[in-house]
Amino acid sequence: MKHLHLLAALCLGLITAPGHAQSASGLIHADQAVEQSIANPDAVLEMGWIWMDVCGSGSDGDRGFLNSFADYRDRRSLNVRIDPMVRIALAGRLGEDPVDALRGQRIRVRGPVMQVWINVYRDGVQNGHYFQTHLVLESASDLQILERAESDPPPGCDSVIS
Repeated sequence: MKHLHLLAALCLGLITAPGHAQSASGLIHADQAVEQSIANPDAVLEMGWIWMDVCGSGSDGDRGFLNSFADYRDRRSLNVRIDPMVRIALAGRLGEDPVDALRGQRIRVRGPVMQVWINVYRDGVQNGHYFQTHLVLESASDLQILERAESDPPPGCDSVIS
């Protein structure tokens, strides 16, 4: 009987190999996704579901962004890029723009994760660059709001900003 329970757990994916980023619940935290992407800067990674608290959000043109750190420039931040068509679909589902509706929420997202080169300009002249970790949200169904249980860790935001 003991072996049947072990076999059942393995089949259900409840036991993972050491060092494997996927947890028993099938989720990894945004911090782990960022670490893995930084360790593989030339790769586009598919990691399954990633959870995060939305500590910051904003727009760049028609694109929206949800950030795991209040400062999107923080190297540790996972920045979820929401392209215009997905943003419209999410707004329809949520009843308002996801950039506003999801700030302060705990979410899970999935999509390709990659390092993105960001140019820095001063007085209209490029004077540097840095990298951000982006997850590209490919569909509105790739984002879900998570309910917080009492046993969940507290929100990971020191502050929430837009």
